[in-house]
Amino acid sequence: TPAIDGAALGTFIDAKGMFWHNGGNIGYRSLYVGDPQTGNGMAAVTNGDNGEAGCDALRDRVAAGSAR
Repeated sequence: TPAIDGAALGTFIDAKGMFWHNGGNIGYRSLYVGDPQTGNGMAAVTNGDNGEAGCDALRDRVAAGSAR
C-alpha cells in the first residue's frame, strides 16, 4: 500500500524504508520495527504503563547490534 504522510495501514515508513508502529493501552505498551533491506527487526510488548522506555531500549540494542 502506498504510504501517505509516512503511514500505510497503520505502519509508519521512513525515507529508508524502515517500518514501525508503537501502541499502548492502560497497563501495556508495544513496539515493532523492521528493516526490509537487512531483514532485521524486533517486536516488544510490555505489561506496564512505563513500558515505552523498555521498548525503546530494546530497539536501541537491536540497532546497535545490527550496525556491527
